[in-house]
Amino acid sequence: MPAIAQLGIWGRKYLPVTKESAAAASALEKGGPELLKTMKAELRRQHVGKQTTE
Repeated sequence: MPAIAQLGIWGRKYLPVTKESAAAASALEKGGPELLKTMKAELRRQHVGKQTTE
């Protein structure tokens, strides 16, 4: 997931993007590692059904 976030951040800067995708990439950039940690935990909860610590 960190690599995907970095691709989105890079794309926002160097490629034509929609307002929605630019906003998501901007939020990831501003939120940093803490936001990624929160997002990964939420994805685990939704798709695996349990919390894990990392």
